[in-house]
Amino acid sequence: YIYWAPDSKSLAFLASTPEGLVLYVADTEASSPPTRVESGAPLYFQWGVESDSMLVHVGEELKVISKPFGSSSKQLFAADLGFRAPALSPDGKRMAYVGRGESGGILLASPVEDEHAAHKVAEVGLRSAFAWSPKGGQVAVADQDNPRAPVFQRIRVVSEDGNEERTLVEGQIMAFYWAPEGDQLAWVVLDLDRREFVWWVGAVSGG
Repeated sequence: YIYWAPDSKSLAFLASTPEGLVLYVADTEASSPPTRVESGAPLYFQWGVESDSMLVHVGEELKVISKPFGSSSKQLFAADLGFRAPALSPDGKRMAYVGRGESGGILLASPVEDEHAAHKVAEVGLRSAFAWSPKGGQVAVADQDNPRAPVFQRIRVVSEDGNEERTLVEGQIMAFYWAPEGDQLAWVVLDLDRREFVWWVGAVSGG
């Protein structure tokens, strides 16, 4: 998995090594070797808006790692194994992640600098994925009650404060993506009868 930093100067990538899965950051404007940032499994990450930090989900921990990458300066939060990639809001000030609940997970949102100010956005199944709207204020959530299922069973759009929730679609969902304006979602459904992947696009408001 390879992702550019927002400033286009650094490249982050995951690599399999003899010691396991490792996250590296390469300075594309220098000849120095890539910096080892983190290792473990599962391992997922998202760049900070200013390219000076990374939000990393490794094992059962969520870490905010700031430059210089590879140093020991980290903030630790307890996280759940039922989700993969954490999500930063478009302004980079808030993060969304899944914490442990009694019957499943709880999607939480908190300021990046203060996990103690986290609040509940929605309850989610044992396996989930989520993404902020490009305009902020809403989060799209796909989840599944069966952690071994290869697909999600529904997509919901919830407000950041948790007061509004709308189920957009139910079915054998593989993936979903926000439109740049935040008014639509695209998603991929597995058609078991025809053995095909089918693309759908719908308004966030429903219909």
